[in-house]
Amino acid sequence: MAGLCESCRHVRVVKAKHGARFYLCRLSATDPLFAKYPRIPVLRCSGYEAGANAGATAEAAGGSGSPGDMPRC
Repeated sequence: MAGLCESCRHVRVVKAKHGARFYLCRLSATDPLFAKYPRIPVLRCSGYEAGANAGATAEAAGGSGSPGDMPRC
């Protein structure tokens, strides 16, 4: 389970030949504070935006603070 990454619109799943899956954060291309391949599971992320597969995971990204209060992926 990749936590928030599984349902984030900024993720690109990279599948290796041997079956491993890696979660590439596309925000890392424009913001160096985001890890290109974050440590899984990501439970909180200031860049999280629900994508097409979002479900209950989206609730975990929320919070009452501003995005600066949350660690980046």
